[in-house]
Amino acid sequence: MTDFENLIYGLNENANLEFKESVDSLPKSFWETYSSFANTSGGYVLLGVSENKTHKIIGVRNPSKIKKELFTTANNSNKVSRNVLNDSDVVEHKIGDKVVISVHVKELHANQKPLYLNGNPLIAYIRRGDADCRITSEDLRRFMRNANDNIDGELLEEYGLEDLNPDSVLSFKNLINNREPGKKFLAMENLDFLAEMGIFRVDRTDSRKLKLTLAGLLFLGKLNAITQKLPHFHLDYINRRGSSVNRWIDRVSTGDSDYPDLNLFEFYRAVREKLRLTVEDRFELDEKSVRKPPSELNKALREALANMIIHADYLDSENSLKVTVDNLYYTFFNPGAMKISTVQFFMGGQSKPRNNTLIQYFRRMGESERAGTGGKEIVDIVSKNKYRFPELTSNLEFTELKLWSVVPADSYTNLSEAAQKVLKFIDKKVDVTLSEITENVMLSTYYLRKALKELLDKNLIVREGKGRATKYNWSPSIVETVDFANKFSESIKNLVR
Repeated sequence: MTDFENLIYGLNENANLEFKESVDSLPKSFWETYSSFANTSGGYVLLGVSENKTHKIIGVRNPSKIKKELFTTANNSNKVSRNVLNDSDVVEHKIGDKVVISVHVKELHANQKPLYLNGNPLIAYIRRGDADCRITSEDLRRFMRNANDNIDGELLEEYGLEDLNPDSVLSFKNLINNREPGKKFLAMENLDFLAEMGIFRVDRTDSRKLKLTLAGLLFLGKLNAITQKLPHFHLDYINRRGSSVNRWIDRVSTGDSDYPDLNLFEFYRAVREKLRLTVEDRFELDEKSVRKPPSELNKALREALANMIIHADYLDSENSLKVTVDNLYYTFFNPGAMKISTVQFFMGGQSKPRNNTLIQYFRRMGESERAGTGGKEIVDIVSKNKYRFPELTSNLEFTELKLWSVVPADSYTNLSEAAQKVLKFIDKKVDVTLSEITENVMLSTYYLRKALKELLDKNLIVREGKGRATKYNWSPSIVETVDFANKFSESIKNLVR
């Protein structure tokens, strides 16, 4: 239990950890945290620990009473919509003469969210940083959409072939025919071809009529037809490379006269080509580059672009799709949360697309890797080329992937010159000692220590050991961190049992 006590003192409240004093009873705020953990990514609540920065162990006076109150309320559907606790999730820890209770709240599956309070689905919470935030009506609609795996398969009334862009249909038809020439798609009537592709599907509840799918409208539709169904539909590509933050040198956007009918198919083709050109420009200008051929970066960008389009929540009224190109990185932003975890995306092997109909069109075009391999493909390319590791944010509102095109030491342009020198040296080695840095970086003791402090404060490097045994390394990537966190979580579970 000494390990558990040290663990408490070494942690701060965060997205997955909360302290509650709970001396004599459960505070009302416990259930807000309970809801937010279940609706976000799970977490631990430690009862009997002060909520200030000291994390003082106060203890609970009557553990049996608090545990009874906990399970009684968790199983009262008038108070809490769902119980996520088992006996093994609630554990007493005796530390000296005090008792701390740890409560492990598991994340709910998407089709079980939100967990709400007092019988009201709008009295539900999500975790943002270390805060429990009450959901909005739009958040509730997002939860409901996340529980549905086939929203884009909706069969549309009052929409037909005339609502599709004929140029997009012909281009798509030619593309598929070139991939599968033996099937003679060009000889088929457009409606027959589109039914073969799943753009139109049979409505078995309405005399087997062929009806346009929502995915088909998004993919090949005329802009006016799309926005009549989805008024907030918007697509944007901005290239800001070499310009100020608020200016751009190239753009593809819904409503531009150059792109009057910008559906997903046209947007994907236009942006894919423009991304390819940005890669070639970078490698032509960077004569000293030691990175691998641009075709590899192109493949990573193609995967990121397709992934963004396939996983977007097109019914979201507050966010839209956006691709931006900056000097050192690319950003892919789409409304909606990923249906798998960040580490699952990067590790590969699991896939749960939001738009199961739309993804079929990309696979027919050969523009999407096998299910569950896109994120792994990106990681492999990044690792092989030693680029800075991608940054992925996914929450209830949106998903954003930042894909770097430079090695880590070149990406931190806001560092001091001394810190950049130290970082580049650490980048080439493992377990770097202070004496090695001193001998090779050629900085005075003052500037060296200042540079190391700057890198540590920005969490770019980690320090292990003390005194002469001190060693420095790069901070681990998100995959390494989350993988370690998962293993550490298992250790905590074993510790608290």
